[in-house]
Amino acid sequence: MSFPDSAKRYADELPQGLLEGYVTLRTINSGAYGTVYLGKDSTHRELAVKAVNAVLPQAAQSRERQGVVNYLEKFPKGGEHLLEVFHVSPAGQPLRYSMELADNLNDPNMSDNYQADTLAAHIERYGRPPLKLLVEWMHQLLDGVEVLHSHGLLHRDLKPSNLYFVNGKLKIGDVGLVTTWHAESSLYGTEAYIPSGMDYASPETDLYAVGKILYVMATGYGVDEFPRLGGEKVKDAGMVQINQFIINQACARESQSRFKTVRAFREAFDAICDPVAKARRRQKIRHGLFLTAQVVVVLALLLALYIAVTKRQVLQRVGPSAWYEMIPPTDGTMEYLFGAQLEVISDGWEECFPDGSEEVSLVTPEFIASQNVECYFEVSSDCRRAELCVEFLDEAGRIVSRLVGIITPKGVFSVTTVIEGNPDGQMTWGIRALALGGRLLLLANGRPVLEAPMPENPPWRVAVRVKSQEAGNLRLRKFCCFGTRVP
Repeated sequence: MSFPDSAKRYADELPQGLLEGYVTLRTINSGAYGTVYLGKDSTHRELAVKAVNAVLPQAAQSRERQGVVNYLEKFPKGGEHLLEVFHVSPAGQPLRYSMELADNLNDPNMSDNYQADTLAAHIERYGRPPLKLLVEWMHQLLDGVEVLHSHGLLHRDLKPSNLYFVNGKLKIGDVGLVTTWHAESSLYGTEAYIPSGMDYASPETDLYAVGKILYVMATGYGVDEFPRLGGEKVKDAGMVQINQFIINQACARESQSRFKTVRAFREAFDAICDPVAKARRRQKIRHGLFLTAQVVVVLALLLALYIAVTKRQVLQRVGPSAWYEMIPPTDGTMEYLFGAQLEVISDGWEECFPDGSEEVSLVTPEFIASQNVECYFEVSSDCRRAELCVEFLDEAGRIVSRLVGIITPKGVFSVTTVIEGNPDGQMTWGIRALALGGRLLLLANGRPVLEAPMPENPPWRVAVRVKSQEAGNLRLRKFCCFGTRVP
């Protein structure tokens, strides 16, 4: 939307008497829709005064006034995480209203050289916040959104520049687009924070915007770069996990995958917080950021693996197919136990499990009495997100260890490793499950994905399951096994 030159002149002026009893001190910020001034009321309290540009179309001015009125009807004193609005100009006059003043980003203790401490300004100056602070701010944002929704209101313009820090607490502001929620609430706001394919505003659209805000906080990138996660961040297991939460749930392309309530968003977000912290601690260990002794252990393990790899032999094996011959077993004494062109294919969502999911699975057809065992299989999926689970079972069928990863068209993800893939079309991954040297290992296309300690009793069977909550085609095929036979 473009405006005449008078809009700029309007913003550059410093009008006095914006609101009765208020003194205008200086301009804080200005844009196409209005100008915000630093002002004082009759008690010498400093606050912000917004003057909506008179050059705006009458419909836009009326919409903003109605938004402020909607907000004040439910929150005349704001809230713990909602900015307080104090005074609105009477109907028939140019729209101007006063509100809580955000902290000064330049000096929290004074208003001189004032710059509003918004989330956008904070990230621009200091970069992405540490995980602990990110989680704290997300909880405050979700608290504010939850209160709005519980009173039947939608914000419709949630974004980092509309989130203010007041006495260190995050508060939702810029309430000009607040509306009551009904079946045909109009979509307004900033395009990058609005999900495509939606005809009307709903709690889902606000929560989609919260997901985009999380992306900006977590990466430090602009929202227009979503869903990029490049360079060093790809190697950050915690960052990848958060980004997958955003891509696959909070800001998913399909509406059915996105959150419809704050409670659902909060529960899913909280579920990844502790694992993310643990993943980062494990990652620091791998990168040698702790004690030298740990580095020595890592180097020793790498040396042992190197020696094992250089000594292994490619054995002549028999079986119904030879696809696995490209990947010889780890131990040269191991021999082929069984294999088949086993194949299980999902039916594209025509039949679902009771919980609404689709699943394919295979289990080794005979017992393996050895700790040295390797299973090979392929898994493919054209779902946007599928869960891969490999379970090691004891003789009674009880699960003694489980390895879980996520498969998407963009790669295989877990809390420890990311394997990038081709984002186009169906992905097929060659998976290798090993029980070796006191560890249970899972490799995808020859690269380690997950590992777990070996239980006291050896695994006797291996079960492989691929599961998705979305429509799509899943496939498990070419399952075979190697191991040390027990006489």
